[in-house]
Amino acid sequence: MEQISKVSIQPWSWLNQLHKAFKTSNIWLLLADCAGIAILLMTISGLVMVRYRAFEIYLVTGSGLLLAVAAALA
Repeated sequence: MEQISKVSIQPWSWLNQLHKAFKTSNIWLLLADCAGIAILLMTISGLVMVRYRAFEIYLVTGSGLLLAVAAALA
């Protein structure tokens, strides 16, 4: 019997190790999660504080829809 090893042929397969927290400690994961939440909160508060013109409202709405579509496809 011959053993065949599986090789990933995806061009970006090496990025999967980043998403699986490859060889990282729980402290580093907690720190990264807290930084992500802080960046998200600062972004949302910055959007709320700025007065928008009509075109900018379309840009914010379009980017929100694009984000929702990207999250649904992932």
